[in-house]
Amino acid sequence: MKKTTKDLNTFIKVEQKYMVKVLDKFRKKKIFSKFFPLGGFPIIAISEDDEMIVEEILKDMGINYEIKKTKTDIIEEMLKF
Repeated sequence: MKKTTKDLNTFIKVEQKYMVKVLDKFRKKKIFSKFFPLGGFPIIAISEDDEMIVEEILKDMGINYEIKKTKTDIIEEMLKF
């Protein structure tokens, strides 16, 4: 089943200088993700289903990251700001 923005319930914080490289890598691996400026800090939203693969990719790239799950989807979380 194809994922939509409503499926994005986890977000990743990485340094801004790595943002484009990380997004490109996710797209090459066919991981549905989106970039959002959540609370003034850019994040990458993913589905929790892809969390293990994403962590592996980021570790292979040698990038420090922080992953947080949201209580709802990313759209509802953004509306809180």
